[in-house]
Amino acid sequence: MSDIKNKEKSRSKNFASDEVNRLISLVEKYKNIIENKETDSETWKQKDKCWQVIQKEFSVNVTSDFRSVKTLKDKYNGLKKCARKEYAEERKELFKTGGGEKRVVKISDISQRIHKLISISITGNPSEFDNDQVLKKL
Repeated sequence: MSDIKNKEKSRSKNFASDEVNRLISLVEKYKNIIENKETDSETWKQKDKCWQVIQKEFSVNVTSDFRSVKTLKDKYNGLKKCARKEYAEERKELFKTGGGEKRVVKISDISQRIHKLISISITGNPSEFDNDQVLKKL
């Protein structure tokens, strides 16, 4: 029983806003590798190497706790998830029916930067067949 308690992971400190901004800046720098949608082994190797580079660059001149590759990846994935939620909430309010006052959804600066990285993942692909345009009569 005591062995299990000794193996529990200790929680690291929360990311500060400057750390989040630094992480997003690094991901923006390596966007073409990190957000590559291919799933072959060569692409995965490139992504792993890229995350190692990001971790090294992130750790330069750092005054806070050490951040592992896994921690950085998890934080970035969490940021993407939050951005998707914010934009989904905005869309939900846009198409809401039933009257009443519209609630303005504030999209954070971080989510806006994430949107630039993964826009298709947030907004979806446009459909040429699904629109509200009036058809011209022939």
